[in-house]
Amino acid sequence: MTNATERPDTALAEIFDSLMRDIHTCMPGIVTAFDRDTQTATVQPCLQRKFKGMEPQNLPVVENVPIVYPGSGDLWLVFDIEVDSYVLLVFSERAIATWMEKGDVVDPKLRRTFNLSDAIAIPGLLPGPVQFSGAVVEGEIGLRSADGTKKAVLDSSGVLTVNSQVDAAALASKVDLIIATIHGVMTAWVPAPPDGGAALKTAWLAAFGTPPTSAATASTNLKVDA
Repeated sequence: MTNATERPDTALAEIFDSLMRDIHTCMPGIVTAFDRDTQTATVQPCLQRKFKGMEPQNLPVVENVPIVYPGSGDLWLVFDIEVDSYVLLVFSERAIATWMEKGDVVDPKLRRTFNLSDAIAIPGLLPGPVQFSGAVVEGEIGLRSADGTKKAVLDSSGVLTVNSQVDAAALASKVDLIIATIHGVMTAWVPAPPDGGAALKTAWLAAFGTPPTSAATASTNLKVDA
């Protein structure tokens, strides 16, 4: 009940504001624990809540928060979630406990909506103080460590660079050129008996009668040492 001097619209606004405080949509959070087996985290919401006449207070820590990993079907990008790393918390419209247990299309059963308990975490949200410097380059996609000392970058022309070294698989034509050069030397070589070179030439031509094509070389799994 409002007092005699309080306007009804003010009282309604306060009631509405109080209700809205318990409707959660999304906010940044910081990871306090991560379970690698279940891919769920414990997360402290980063934005405090303030009640009239009181000091700002932390929201409760949220447990068993599923992590969103990019992928689909048989292809996924997975990585460890470090304690003290930031995530974006998204709060489901309805309870997700039943869906997390069964998947598919389900009746959520529980009546809660936009609740802290139904958070989902998306890694990668960064505040200004810890944002990467020079990490985003036009026409490139890459994987990198936070300090940039370890990275793999694929540019728009298809060249893959690993820790500043160009990956051999991306330069199959150069690999072929080396093999073709050796093959040409071996083919033109006329052994002078009795140096035993005839046996070596025969073995080479048997193994590499025709130099490999760029497509064949590129399809080979090659690794660049760090």
